[in-house]
Amino acid sequence: MSPGRPAGRNERATVETTESARLDAMARQLARLEQANRWWRRAALLAFLVLPTVGLMGQVVPPPRMLEAEQLLLRDVTGRIRVSLGALDDDAVVLTFRDRLERDRLAIGVLPDGTPLVSLYDEHRRRRAAFGIIEADGPGLFLYGKDGASRIRLSLDDEPRFVGVSRDGTVLWKEPSSGAQP
Repeated sequence: MSPGRPAGRNERATVETTESARLDAMARQLARLEQANRWWRRAALLAFLVLPTVGLMGQVVPPPRMLEAEQLLLRDVTGRIRVSLGALDDDAVVLTFRDRLERDRLAIGVLPDGTPLVSLYDEHRRRRAAFGIIEADGPGLFLYGKDGASRIRLSLDDEPRFVGVSRDGTVLWKEPSSGAQP
């Protein structure tokens, strides 16, 4: 088309064809975008429905009714073991309480022969006192020296017995004395 001249019939047809081709291309592009939009909406709807369902399924699991372990440890906020519960190699079962330096201070247990025993320990991990039920002597209280040897024993079978022992193991006193008559 020249300047100053009106457009002819052929030139108008060419312009209309070009515009028609552009409109067809834009219509195809719009159709592809609408199809992609539908796909994303479906995917979002599926994710909206499935993800919360999966999350809720994880919350429906019932809590376990039993906990099995060979040893249980309870730690404080700094990671130090403060309480332990376990079966020992010799078949004794012991619940042990420890101080902040992880030293045994109190132990409650059942010995391999079935004897129940409560033991108290000093800061050097030496047993200083114990209470238990010994089959031969019945219930008994035992006090230990710094060397770990039993010094005083108080027990009750048919009658109370009280025994004091020296460092070298010599019996210092015994009540009732072996020759005393009730």
